[in-house]
Amino acid sequence: MAKGDVVSGVGSVGGSSSLTFQPAVGVEVMITSAGVERTDTGHPECSVGLTNGVNEGRFITYNTTAGDSNFGQLRIFLNNTNYLIINNPNASSTGYAYSGIQTK
Repeated sequence: MAKGDVVSGVGSVGGSSSLTFQPAVGVEVMITSAGVERTDTGHPECSVGLTNGVNEGRFITYNTTAGDSNFGQLRIFLNNTNYLIINNPNASSTGYAYSGIQTK
């Protein structure tokens, strides 16, 4: 991949797993949209944010009715140290997606 290329992913994760996207060393990416599809309203929320593998920070938290899809317009810059995480606590979501552009 090279600067200017589109970066995107779609995931279907069961259980209480999370989706992560970590660029290679020396690569930087800007995520412009990310979201989830909810399947369960009885659990807290799904969230989109950054992680360094130990700590996490949330930019968007979704807590909607089952069957709804929620996407947020973002400007999250990623590298190999601080990268994208889409959390799925309590198996409350089945679908994930993100899209962005490689900047370096």
